Amino acid sequence: QAIEHEPLIDKFVVQSHDQVPNAWLGPFWAYLKKKYDRFINLSESVEASLLAMPDRTESLWWTTEARHAHMNQNYVEFTHKIAGVPYEGSKMRFVETDAERKWAEEEAKKLKGAPLLLWTISGSSVHKVWPYMDIVLGKILGVFPEARIVTVGDERCKVIEDGFPKSDRIIKRSAVWSIRETMAFAKQCNLVIGPETGVMSAVSMESMPKIVMLSHSSVENLTRDWVNTHSLYSKETPCWPCHRMIYNWDHCNKFEKTGVAHCMSHIHPEMVWKTVLEALEVKLEQAHA
Repeated sequence: QAIEHEPLIDKFVVQSHDQVPNAWLGPFWAYLKKKYDRFINLSESVEASLLAMPDRTESLWWTTEARHAHMNQNYVEFTHKIAGVPYEGSKMRFVETDAERKWAEEEAKKLKGAPLLLWTISGSSVHKVWPYMDIVLGKILGVFPEARIVTVGDERCKVIEDGFPKSDRIIKRSAVWSIRETMAFAKQCNLVIGPETGVMSAVSMESMPKIVMLSHSSVENLTRDWVNTHSLYSKETPCWPCHRMIYNWDHCNKFEKTGVAHCMSHIHPEMVWKTVLEALEVKLEQAHA
């Protein structure tokens, strides 16, 4: 869905899940390769190669230092190397349709946020959720009386939204907007905040400030070349960055006080609040006034 209207893509050939069994992928790719002048296979170019996968790669059991030494490479640049094309900086983007752009502009205009923020609540797994949103949301509402904060995510995020401060200036859109609507709207915002998610990647090269809470990736991996981006991470977490694909708590350190990953729990609210002010170019003493 996210790349459905990307004009640089000429054709999609969509396969169902496990339509080609894993054991047959080699012959399937060999067959495909014969049909084209050039065939570039990006399967596992990041996952498995730069992120260890449970039950798939021995690197899952390496020391954190060993994984970091081997896997601390920029995802986009590494993909260029596999494809054999020059890397001239990231050109990631989300291309909305004219109708989507108009819808997003109208939504932003209706909200009249000054500033207008988008906050992505959670990513795809247990290590991609930050536990102190309510604290910083409260501070934003208190210091910026005209601010509007749109929160987005999936069905699970609706439960988290229930714990937010009661305010008509927090607009809850988890499991309401599609991923394309969310990405289109993000491009209209003054600040976008969230963990490592596709929404953050979609606006990575846009001019508005962004705040990213890093979990299994390093700055080098993910945000090194992003525009106007504040990358936050825990200096108190020995296993960060773990360079692991995380599906459950078997391979992630849960911080019991918060019930979420250690790396996210130790990105403290004060750090995020200070970065919000910096991103919006407001001095700390002004916020306290």
